[in-house]
Amino acid sequence: MRCILDKCILWCYTETSKLRCVFHRKNPDPQDRVKESSEENAMKKNVVVVGYGGMGGWHTESLLESDVCNLLGVYDILEERREAARSKGIFAYDSLEAVLEDPRVDLITIAVPNDAHKEIAIRALNAGKNVISEKPVTTSCADLQEMIDAANRAGKIFSVHQNRRWDE
Repeated sequence: MRCILDKCILWCYTETSKLRCVFHRKNPDPQDRVKESSEENAMKKNVVVVGYGGMGGWHTESLLESDVCNLLGVYDILEERREAARSKGIFAYDSLEAVLEDPRVDLITIAVPNDAHKEIAIRALNAGKNVISEKPVTTSCADLQEMIDAANRAGKIFSVHQNRRWDE
């Protein structure tokens, strides 16, 4: 996996461009220049996937192969999905509160139905977690603005994932 980092954007992608993670920061330092990270200086980020259905499963599988992220676990409201994760050797949190209270969590990827993105994102940001949301990010512009405001207040990264897994 290759990573290019500057204070504004972190792009990570595989040789086949099947996985890209993009993190945006507000007010980047104009003196910062793009640097290519090496395995020696890359710091793995601890990630939890909230929602272990179709896209949550895809994110989880990608994270298990990542050399820049460490999958801490998953959370899903359905016990059978948590059990499915456990059967694959993946840690499953019993509640969203447990995810938010875990100090090891750097980043939460939200892969639940669209109408639940806002509540989870704001709670995660308020708990000091960075957030990547599946698209569509929310169901209204007003909800999106609340999410952006929460990220700015918390000083955390909030981004929307655009799936590029079929790019050549």
